[in-house]
Amino acid sequence: MHQRTADVNALRTLLHETGHVFPQGIRSLSRMKALVEDDTSDLHSLIREECIDLLAQIAEKTARIIERTTRLKALADESHRARRLQTMPVVGPITAIAAEAFGSDMAVFTTGRNFAAWPGLVPRQHSSGGKERLGRMTKAGQADIRRLLIFGAMSRLN
Repeated sequence: MHQRTADVNALRTLLHETGHVFPQGIRSLSRMKALVEDDTSDLHSLIREECIDLLAQIAEKTARIIERTTRLKALADESHRARRLQTMPVVGPITAIAAEAFGSDMAVFTTGRNFAAWPGLVPRQHSSGGKERLGRMTKAGQADIRRLLIFGAMSRLN
């Protein structure tokens, strides 16, 4: 996905140099494609060829992303543990497969806080004598799983 985003940004930059401004992101790809494929536009033939090459690369990467996402969803549907993880509101098939692949057995975690501490989602504790002192987020643990869980939580909040 990062490579596809880079290609879309390269296409947008190339078109921006010719005076055609588009917003960031893949949402405006159809408008950029329409401009490149329009024979009456003011694009030079060399720039048009480069844009067509970039559009082909973007289409290829999009097809690969769709195919791999479909395979991951099918894999998540086959696994009992991944299906159970997906019952949580912020966990989708990709996060469930990643947690299953990198994580230990869920029976190891006695509480939800222990599970949250595994990817590094809880603050460091400096508590003693009955007085709780919580520090910053530790960021120790599984960075990939933490990133996926944070993305899921942010999408849920939005």
